[in-house]
Amino acid sequence: MLEKFKTKELIWISLVTALGFVLAIFTLTASTAIGNPALGGLMAMFLAPLLIALIYLPVKKFGSIILFGLIFSFLSVPTPMITQTPGFHKVPIILVAVIVGEIIYFFVKNDKYKSVFGGVGMTVSLWIMLLITFPMLGLPAAERFLKMAAPLTIIAGILGAIGGYIGYLIYKKIENKLFIKQLQS
Repeated sequence: MLEKFKTKELIWISLVTALGFVLAIFTLTASTAIGNPALGGLMAMFLAPLLIALIYLPVKKFGSIILFGLIFSFLSVPTPMITQTPGFHKVPIILVAVIVGEIIYFFVKNDKYKSVFGGVGMTVSLWIMLLITFPMLGLPAAERFLKMAAPLTIIAGILGAIGGYIGYLIYKKIENKLFIKQLQS
């Protein structure tokens, strides 16, 4: 079911993923500097669906979101982002979330709804994976996150919807630009 990608599509996916990684490092650093690492996680719940929309909508190929997830998860392995600790345990966590997003993008026909529902599905599934994984990893924040699971899951879904919708709006602004037309040709 994975479609063949053209070189220019792979470059686009890689560039947007690299931008996402840089933004994630920035939000992680900024949130840690102000003493609230959870803020970085909330920003990621907004930024990831935005970037996913900017990856999928121009390319429109099944597998593009999974490719984003693979690249991003391997880039994040040596960093404390996502789970507060470096390690390969991030790869399956991210892959579950992007597979959920990919499936939603595949089955929903309207681009706006793809972006919104894909963002919700991806962020909520990521959050659920974190709720499962944090206690298994013995992370200090696990108890606090479990106590706040319901409201944080709702917040993750809302941020995912907003991020996906803003990604859709950005795509609508650039869809007629030459570089997007060349990407789609």
